[in-house]
Amino acid sequence: MRLLVQRVLEAAVTVDGQTTGTIGKGLLVMTGFGDEDGPDFHHSPVFEGMARKLLDLRIFPGEGDRCDKFDRSARDCGADVLLVPQFTLYA
Repeated sequence: MRLLVQRVLEAAVTVDGQTTGTIGKGLLVMTGFGDEDGPDFHHSPVFEGMARKLLDLRIFPGEGDRCDKFDRSARDCGADVLLVPQFTLYA
C-alpha cells in the first residue's frame, strides 16, 4: 500500500460530471494498493498501522502563539480525510 498525502483547505472528487466526495480542511490521500496487499488488506496490521500513521501525522499548524509550529495531527484538529484510489502509484 502506498499513500500520497496532501494537506488541503478543500477538495472534491468528480466522476463523469458528478461529485462523489468532498471535504473541507483536511487531508487528500491518493491511495494505491498492490498485489501483495491481498483482498483482505483492510484487516491487516499493515493497513491499521498506515491508517494510524496517517491520522497521527503532525502536519497542521498549532493555534495561538504556536501557529508557526506544525505540531497538530488530523485527529487533533478534527480534519477531514478524503481517500482517492490511484492505481498509478505503483507504476
